[in-house]
Amino acid sequence: MSSSAAILALGLGPPYERFLPALAIDLLAIGLLAYGIYFRRHHRRDLLLAYVCFNVGLFSVVTVLMLADASLGTSLALGLGLFGALSLIRLRSAELRYHEIAYFFSALALAIVNAVDIADLRFTALMSFVVLAAMFVMDRFEPERPIRRLALVLDEIYPDETVLRAELERRLGATVVAVEITEIDYVRDITRLEAEYVRDRSAFDPPRRRLRRTTPPVAIDR
Repeated sequence: MSSSAAILALGLGPPYERFLPALAIDLLAIGLLAYGIYFRRHHRRDLLLAYVCFNVGLFSVVTVLMLADASLGTSLALGLGLFGALSLIRLRSAELRYHEIAYFFSALALAIVNAVDIADLRFTALMSFVVLAAMFVMDRFEPERPIRRLALVLDEIYPDETVLRAELERRLGATVVAVEITEIDYVRDITRLEAEYVRDRSAFDPPRRRLRRTTPPVAIDR
């Protein structure tokens, strides 16, 4: 028996008529997400690579699991595979920010949406568009007073959080919303922390508007 016949006997015939269009939609979607939306705004090449590889790898895993023999328990295999894929997000050397985790989840959602065997490819393309549109809009949504996050190293140890907040507000010239101490070194007397702060409302006024309000009109003699 030839290899192709053996594959067909196992019930794993290659459904290229469904796989290739789904792969094309997924590659287009993850390309728009990783490069068109994320990289052009945040400029991190390492996460650009991570998002694309994570999406393509998960797409391949889910596709193979969906093609598995039903007697092996496809739903159980799919659930275990997705659980293992989700755990990969925790295997990192650096802490991810919330918007970076959102991009990881979007890359995961695109892989699953396009890999699941749905007859109507237009519906999967629509779902991919919904994910892309949500990330594009929300990542560019700027509230009136956006909260900024900054990693700091202070050359002093502050046992009292109230005193620490007051010192941060003095140095940053802003209102501190939250403080998370990551390291206290009593040998070198330093404190490593991450602070979330909001600048004063006046800091958000465009320079041209401030100049136009404060500069008196100039009379020109003709």
